Amino acid sequence: MKHETDQPPAHFERPADWADFAPELGVQNSDHIVTKRQWGAFYGTDLDLQLRRRRD
Repeated sequence: MKHETDQPPAHFERPADWADFAPELGVQNSDHIVTKRQWGAFYGTDLDLQLRRRRD
């Protein structure tokens, strides 16, 4: 049985700036930006690799 959260969201039009960062975040050129393309935080991204590289 699939739960409601397993379903993709209903189709809707996003504003052109929907993925822009708020100026208050102070994004720097040296920041690593991860673009999520799937439901999971790590799947299909290099987030795991980037976090491992930064581990002390």
